[in-house]
Amino acid sequence: MHSKKYPMKLSIITVNLNDRLGLEKTLESVVYQTFKDYEHIVIDGGSTDGSSIVIDTFKNNLAFYLSEPDSGIYNAMNKGLSQAKGEYCLFLNSGDWLINQEVLKKVFSIGYSEDILFGSLNVIKSGKKIGIATTPRKLTLQSLYKGTIHHQAAFIHKSLFEKYGYYNENYRIRADWDFWLRAIIIYNCSYRNIEITISNYDADGFSSKPSIKNDFVKETSSILQALFPQNILKDYTQWEKKIEELEPLFWVKSKKYLYYPLVRIHKLSKIFFNKNSKSS
Repeated sequence: MHSKKYPMKLSIITVNLNDRLGLEKTLESVVYQTFKDYEHIVIDGGSTDGSSIVIDTFKNNLAFYLSEPDSGIYNAMNKGLSQAKGEYCLFLNSGDWLINQEVLKKVFSIGYSEDILFGSLNVIKSGKKIGIATTPRKLTLQSLYKGTIHHQAAFIHKSLFEKYGYYNENYRIRADWDFWLRAIIIYNCSYRNIEITISNYDADGFSSKPSIKNDFVKETSSILQALFPQNILKDYTQWEKKIEELEPLFWVKSKKYLYYPLVRIHKLSKIFFNKNSKSS
């Protein structure tokens, strides 16, 4: 265990459990950053796969590290938060890695006053990029109802956790979503989309496993019930159904070669039926 005791711009928190190769990839992406005004904290859940050797290899680059059993991902993340001394916190968990050596320097090349900064991330599955995960510039209950901010690409002011609480460890999968809803919708925290791709997200990790789908749905419902009145939730349930019904129309609208001819046909049909109704 090793700890530094001075303030810095950024605390990077990495949690790990039996992902030695992923941990090494994550730590390497941090240590080679040209930006140096950060501390790196590693919380390991008592791994038995040789992760301790990786931690020992990088220990001189870590501000704090700990290996002991925990009660879940968010328990480990909260342990990291309790040690963080940076102005902002970034959760870059084992297996996720920063996209290049310059990205943190690019992010903090200017000053910010916002509580939360966020960018985008590349989604990696089986070693291949399968997409880019983004977040809208403007966040509302509607946009967060179906979406989220990706913590691997978000910089959260440490003071928010001190004011509004750490991650709720009663949630095994969606505690970060619970935090976003509380911070942005309930407490109206400021935010900024910095429109920079921050990291690569390993979609083969824990949160992407099909076995957690039922828990995901249950926790989503539990969080919404805890935070919002029933009349609001009823409105959004109806809105969600309406969006699903309109999905075919949205698809057609996205295909210009289909949409514009159909609009033209619709306008002509209106003219035709208006003439017929007048003549009759």
